[in-house]
Amino acid sequence: MASSLHVLLEKIIKTGDLTVTGPGGSHTYGNGTGKRVVLNFTDEAAMQEIAADPALKLAEMYMEGRAKVAEGDIYDFLALVKGNTLSEALSFGMIWRGMARIIAARIKMHLPVNHNKSNVAHHYDLSAKLFDLFLDEDWQYSCAYFNPPGISLYEAQVAKKRHIAAK
Repeated sequence: MASSLHVLLEKIIKTGDLTVTGPGGSHTYGNGTGKRVVLNFTDEAAMQEIAADPALKLAEMYMEGRAKVAEGDIYDFLALVKGNTLSEALSFGMIWRGMARIIAARIKMHLPVNHNKSNVAHHYDLSAKLFDLFLDEDWQYSCAYFNPPGISLYEAQVAKKRHIAAK
């Protein structure tokens, strides 16, 4: 079992009955009281990701099917976690990592405009050749107006522009 998740669960789960199973084996947490909850992990990486950022990664791993509740349900698991006092389990390292994430997010929000422009350009500045493949000569993408029926696509697009301009 991923040791960082094991350490985290040892600190958090004092009451209740939680069994976590992963590729490396199983471990039970809590004092064995209450409804039994069994959480299965498909891979060690999922367990490590949850240990690094439980608030975000637990939901992601659950939605991806990499963390599955085998006994009980997700509500039972959440009630078990909530029922244990998280404030006593928070270590200095966990608090520091959380603060570091918040600080990093704030810094990213205030990056120079040039940096943000380059990020946008990387994703959205595409070659004109691409647009030439599917846009007309005026780079418009919309329907054509075939009136009268039987005219060419080019004529129908010109008719569409005239029709729109006349509105």
